[in-house]
Order: sequence, then C-alpha cells, then structure tokens
Amino acid sequence: MRNISLQEPNFPFIENPLLPSSQETPVTPNTLNLPGIDSNLISNTVNNNNLSNLSTSQKLAILFGRD
Repeated sequence: MRNISLQEPNFPFIENPLLPSSQETPVTPNTLNLPGIDSNLISNTVNNNNLSNLSTSQKLAILFGRD
C-alpha cells in the first residue's frame, strides 16, 4: 500500500480477504449465514404504513415537528 500513487487514474483493486472467493464458494443467502425472512413481519410492515396517505410536506412536518 505504501507504493500506491494517488495520482493514478484508477485505484488498484484490492480483494477483500474476509469475503469467500467466488471460485471456492458461490455467494448465496445460506453461505452468508443470514436468517430467514419472516413474511408476517413484512406484511404487517406494509399494511401498517400510516404515512402512505400523507403528502411529502406533511411527512416533513411530522419528521421535523412543524405545525
């Protein structure tokens, strides 16, 4: 890293050693050890969106406490 010049047009590609190599392990949700998606939580979030009927100015008024 010490020999890298900041004057070059492109920064050199440095592979992230913490990510699995694409040749060794394809990246899928299972290889990343992610939890499953709770469909009930997603549907409740979509159905309970009380801000969807408000205009942008009304949402900003709520956000910044303006009357």
